[in-house]
Amino acid sequence: MKEKMKILQDNLAGMRVRFEELRVKGNLGKMELRDKLEELRDAFDPAYTKAKKAIAELSDSGREESHTLAKSLRAGWDELRRTHKELSESADRQRTEEHDAKRKGDG
Repeated sequence: MKEKMKILQDNLAGMRVRFEELRVKGNLGKMELRDKLEELRDAFDPAYTKAKKAIAELSDSGREESHTLAKSLRAGWDELRRTHKELSESADRQRTEEHDAKRKGDG
C-alpha cells in the first residue's frame, strides 16, 4: 500500500513539475502557450487539489485499517493464549488425577 501511495504522490508531484515548466515557458512570452496555460490551470488546479485530497484520505484510511487489523490480531492472539492456558491447565489436572488414581490403586 505504501508503494502505491508513493507512486501516486510521485506522479502527482511530476504533474506539478510539468505544470510549472509550462508556466515558465508561458512567462517567456509565448502568447499562444500562455493562453493554453490559463485553460489548463482552470482544469488542472481543481483536479490537482482533488487528487491530493484523495491520496491523503487513502493514506489515512490505510492507516486506520492497519490499526484495526492489529487490534484484531492482538485480540485473536490473546484468545489463543487463554485457550492454550486453559487446555494446558486442564491437561495438567487430568494427569494429576490419573497419577493420584494410579497411586491409590497401587497402595
